Amino acid sequence: MIPKTLLWLSTTLAIIFCITIIKPAYADLPIVIQNLQNTPATLFDIGMKQLRRQALTAATRLSSDDTPKPSTRVWLKKDSGTIEILFLFSASSDSGVVPTQHFCAQFRAIALKEIFRIGRTAYDIELSDEARIARRLGTFFSSEPVRGSKDAIAMGQRLSELTYLEVKIENKALDLSVICRDPVNTIFSKLE
Repeated sequence: MIPKTLLWLSTTLAIIFCITIIKPAYADLPIVIQNLQNTPATLFDIGMKQLRRQALTAATRLSSDDTPKPSTRVWLKKDSGTIEILFLFSASSDSGVVPTQHFCAQFRAIALKEIFRIGRTAYDIELSDEARIARRLGTFFSSEPVRGSKDAIAMGQRLSELTYLEVKIENKALDLSVICRDPVNTIFSKLE
């Protein structure tokens, strides 16, 4: 008969031996995958990725077969502490698009609604488009679950003041370009 302490000691040593000798399955993964698994993502990283994805999706929705798709870029402008979204739209001479400030403002308003999917979510309360944008922006940069979270709403309101959408429309054949830029919580300021 083996004493319990000796049995416990031999079992513990066997487990330690197995752990140190037998390689875990993840050890065979390439270094790049191991590094990715060990690198944490911040809420800012996740929010920026979501914002980039939404901008690309909006650019696709705003393009048609006869016009080129707008180019997009989303980045943090560190010197001002703002999040910048750029839509660059190059109109061809035969498209009939003459870059004007009014056209730019209209295109910007449509782009905002596409980026933040305004009109695609039913809310229990009546909200302005600006409030919907702020809420959606807050959800991009919040952890789950966010439904009704006062923190996400407050963060979205603050971020909507620090996030800018700039639209630049060029028509190289006419040698014209126009730019309109405002915070995302302002939809039609250039028309007012």
